[in-house]
Amino acid sequence: LVSELGLKRPRWYRPSRSSWVSLHEHLVGSGRARRIEKARKARFVDGHLYLGTYEEIADPTRDFLFTFLRDPTVRLKSSFRFARSWMHKWNYEIDPHKMKFSDFMEFPLPAHQIHVDNMMTRMLGGAYGDEPASDAEWKDFLKRACETLDRIDFVGLTETYDEDLPVLYERMGLDLPIELPKTNETPEEHRKSAQADDDTQYDERARQVLEKCICYDQVLFEYAKNLVSRQKTRN
Repeated sequence: LVSELGLKRPRWYRPSRSSWVSLHEHLVGSGRARRIEKARKARFVDGHLYLGTYEEIADPTRDFLFTFLRDPTVRLKSSFRFARSWMHKWNYEIDPHKMKFSDFMEFPLPAHQIHVDNMMTRMLGGAYGDEPASDAEWKDFLKRACETLDRIDFVGLTETYDEDLPVLYERMGLDLPIELPKTNETPEEHRKSAQADDDTQYDERARQVLEKCICYDQVLFEYAKNLVSRQKTRN
């Protein structure tokens, strides 16, 4: 998309409507305010954004918002695999190589839990760092997340990526590139080791941990699937 739109990385002192900004909420740190200001002025913003951040930078009367969601079980297992290749890059102490999948999901640190505990519901229903303390608060997050999806201009699914991406390009008035390369950033060795340490395959308690970590995301994903189905009917 960046190539098709002819965009450039912004100069640090002069972002413009011809530039693009990557905004990954969990990596911004102390430079957040400056990155938010760049995002407000940029033509294209990508990354892992929370609802609160979107509301800071976007103009609903001007901006086109799209997102892709993924089956929450598949997403969480993918996160575990990717964590094996993300060593020494966390902003907290964790060694995924020494963990079973259930250990990874239960790692008792708020900065980690926002990545594994119903992350899609958190992202679409709140702000970075929000910590729902009860089932009622989680349901409020879920309600807001569904309302966010209703307002988004285009929703796609990772599971139907090849089918959904051309529709997105068409909605944006762009020609679909002849080649769409796909890159899996997790080396094969880490993929195999993570699969071997996936204790949800044989341990009932591990499966219960997984269920807890995706219970709200699963409802949200089903809502998204119905929304995508209706979206395709309208198209």
